[in-house]
Amino acid sequence: MNVIDYLRQHIRTVPDWPSPGVQFRDITPLLQNPRVFRVLIDQFVHRYMAPDLRPDVVAGIDARGFILGAVIAYELNIGFVPIRKKGKLPFDTVAPRIRELLEKAAWAKAARDFVAELAASAEVTGVTLKAA
Repeated sequence: MNVIDYLRQHIRTVPDWPSPGVQFRDITPLLQNPRVFRVLIDQFVHRYMAPDLRPDVVAGIDARGFILGAVIAYELNIGFVPIRKKGKLPFDTVAPRIRELLEKAAWAKAARDFVAELAASAEVTGVTLKAA
């Protein structure tokens, strides 16, 4: 069995949560088993060990992104940047206009200028991920 299939076995699907029609992907089983969690983190970390692929920081989007992103950043010995909704962090933040970023594809330039791997939450939409 390959590593991805192994990890998928430890992701639970919860139908109709938090609302009807949503298939919530629960990663709690990945976090509860230290061996499985190590395999998961190693999959991220080993991707970026080469100097030309090494990110400057890891940016994690809310909840799961904080859990995974902080550990990945630690393992890569780089910084971690939390990404949350406006008003959810107690310090000065950067709040780009998402629509403007997407319409002008400014996020692509930002990605080239500031390399960051997103450890994204399973419930994040594509729009949020692109904006981040």
